[in-house]
This record gives sequence, C-alpha cells and structure tokens, in this order.
Amino acid sequence: MRPRWMFLVWSLIHLLLLCFVAYQWTNDGHEPVVNGVGWHFVVAALLNSLWFSLLESHHPILGFIVSILLLVAVSVIFYNLAENFAPETWAQRFLIHAPFSVWHGFTIFMAVWNAFVAFTTVRKDQFGIILHPNIFHVILVYAALLFLTLSAIGYVQYKHERCDVISAWVIAFCLWAVFDHQRDPLIHWPALAAALVSTIWPIEPFVYQLVKYRTINPEERERILNTTTTN
Repeated sequence: MRPRWMFLVWSLIHLLLLCFVAYQWTNDGHEPVVNGVGWHFVVAALLNSLWFSLLESHHPILGFIVSILLLVAVSVIFYNLAENFAPETWAQRFLIHAPFSVWHGFTIFMAVWNAFVAFTTVRKDQFGIILHPNIFHVILVYAALLFLTLSAIGYVQYKHERCDVISAWVIAFCLWAVFDHQRDPLIHWPALAAALVSTIWPIEPFVYQLVKYRTINPEERERILNTTTTN
C-alpha cells in the first residue's frame, strides 16, 4: 500500500492532459503538438490504460514490462519537446511541456514501484505481521532511492538553462510519500534524505541565475532587462 495522497499526481496529469488536448486547437499550440508530440501521445495513452488494467488484474510482471514501454513512449515526447520545441510562451510551457514533465517523472517512480511489486515479496510472520526487510531488500531499496534521486538531479542538469524542474519535484513528491509510508528506520530515514535532496536540488538553477545576474555589470543587466521586457 502507498499513501493515497501520492496518487493526486494522476489527477494533475489528467487535468494537464485535458488542457493539452484543448490547447492543440490554438495557433500557438498546433505546431508543437502535431510535430513535437504527434501519434506518440496516442501510444502512451494506450500503454497507460493497459498498464492500469494489468495492475488491477494482478499481473505485476506484465505490468512492469508495459511500464517500461510506457516510459519509452513518454520519453520520446519529453525529449523531442525539450530539444526541438522549446516553449516560447508561458502557455506552451504549462499546457504542452508541463503535462509530459509530470507524466514522465511519475512514470519513472511508478515503474520502480512496479518492479518491487513484481519481483519482491513482503515478509510476514505466522500472525500476518509485517517483518523487517532482509538485507537483500534493503539494498534494493537503497539502489532504488539512489536511482530516483539521481533521476531528479538529472532532470535539473539536463534542462539547466531552461530551469525545467517539474519532473524533479514530481519524483521528490513521491519520495516524500515513501518517507511518510515506510516506518522501518532502515527505509524511513534514507527516504527522507532522498526526498530532501530531490526537493532542494531543483532550486539550484534559480540560485545560479540569481548569482549570475547579480555579478554582471550594470550595462549588461539593463540589456537583459530590456530584452526580457521586449519578449
């Protein structure tokens, strides 16, 4: 079981995708949606539905395989938008890029979670009480936490200049859910550390830009302000 509030991310994804579908009919949205997203969106949506169906019907191994395919489909959209269709307006940033940033980050986390469901078991005693995880499970959890934390950092570093930190904070949100749910100290406190790093690290690009802005000469600063105002 996971904290139910973690799945509020799905509500956010669906809301953003609904706005995305509507925005494609506008002049600003048509080009990046048709050429930047295209039919990959249909594939991702179908895989997402299949994934849910497999999990609900208790086929976690097949679900894990589909989750990897879903991650690939969303990744194609995510990286194509990042490389070829950088947002030119705030509307494009929030209505085209943001839906897939949230979806991508959450799919990474859920694929990791699905792997644990598919390939590990919860140890219980004869009375059904959950036992402490063995050393093998602890190592797997630490590897997963490290992978998720590095993924959050990778989002920030990959899009450093664009300051796109949405995916990183989605992973951070999920790591806070792990911290909230897992009470075993061997998992609870490492999850807290991972959540803190994933939450704080995305602030780094903003600090970098602020420091860079404050250290440039007044003439250059005025030029940047004028350019920003013009845009």
